[in-house]
Amino acid sequence: MGRILIVIGSLVITAVTAASPASAKSSGQEDQYASVPIVQHSGGDRTLQWQFEQQWGVGGVADTLVVSIYPFNLAVVDVDESGRVYVLQGQESRVVVLSGQDGSLVGTVGRRGGGPGEMQSARALAVSGDSLLVVYDSNRGLVGWRLPTMDYHSFTQAAVRIVSVNNLMAVDGGFVYSEIEFRFNANQIISREHVTWWTALETRRMISGREGTATTVDFPSCGVFDRGMPRVFRPSIPWHDRGNRLAIASDLEYVVYVFDDMQPTMQIRRSIDPRRANRQMALREMEGFAARPGCVVPADEAVRALGFEEYLQAVAKVAVGPDGGIWVLRGQVADEPSLIDVFGSDGHYVGTLPPGSPFPIAFLSSDRILVAALDELDAPTLTAYDVSR
Repeated sequence: MGRILIVIGSLVITAVTAASPASAKSSGQEDQYASVPIVQHSGGDRTLQWQFEQQWGVGGVADTLVVSIYPFNLAVVDVDESGRVYVLQGQESRVVVLSGQDGSLVGTVGRRGGGPGEMQSARALAVSGDSLLVVYDSNRGLVGWRLPTMDYHSFTQAAVRIVSVNNLMAVDGGFVYSEIEFRFNANQIISREHVTWWTALETRRMISGREGTATTVDFPSCGVFDRGMPRVFRPSIPWHDRGNRLAIASDLEYVVYVFDDMQPTMQIRRSIDPRRANRQMALREMEGFAARPGCVVPADEAVRALGFEEYLQAVAKVAVGPDGGIWVLRGQVADEPSLIDVFGSDGHYVGTLPPGSPFPIAFLSSDRILVAALDELDAPTLTAYDVSR
């Protein structure tokens, strides 16, 4: 089925191409973490013989709960310490709560409106331990509930300055979020992504990505005319949190910055360079590209209109497990099987999962992962797998 690229106004980043991996380092890293220990793995892959067994799944066009949880945002899912799953259903301005044991519907939180505990344009959510559920609403700022009672919890007005895109982390005295800095230059939008830590005392940019552009694009096949579509293989800053540990990856190199209690503790590196992209890779990536629902743009037309980045970033996603271990999904073209590296809590390389293994969007426990995907009709699904090591 076709893939749909969703473009939200100016919140689109396109990186400027670089001459080489060495000269294309993400501009926000420089030397600010130079004194943090580096855990380097320079050898080849060591295959892990782990097995994944499906336990339950929800969503998709055939699911009986489809009315209750579809459509939801695949990127906005979190889990509390009791194993309950929180899924943002942005179009309904609410959060769906599922049992981590069997995926059954526990209930919903929030509704559309402007009163206490109500939302209008929900974009991100975070669960803080077992005590707080926080949703970022681009119109209302932060909306919160106390767990497990779901009593409404209000925030200070200062905190609503947050500009978040999908990810959100609630920490003592503040929040971590992704933000887009942009400016206009003639008919272009110049943009840059940051991962930012906000507290009542300061706002600190922890990692910054590369500056890029978004321009006007015309797809004759679909009659689509849009000002903010990114190039193929646009980079992003992947990050994930669990408990007091936060992992942020570079938007180019194979580097993962690890923070514990919001202090940098190590860098994880592998000797895997960003792959130089080419036209054939871009054509494969854009096969089945739907510029809008019901209208698929031929891959050649899409690549010609959008262009593509010079490099495919080395790390596509990261995930932090309950034990502090870190899973890394390598950057890949859409038709390639996933390659997932696993690192222990000390940053040392454990091994690489068999190609095509599922990548967790969250962990229900140390032995059960939650995976987001699309079914054959492009309807979102959530599936729980038990991991046998």
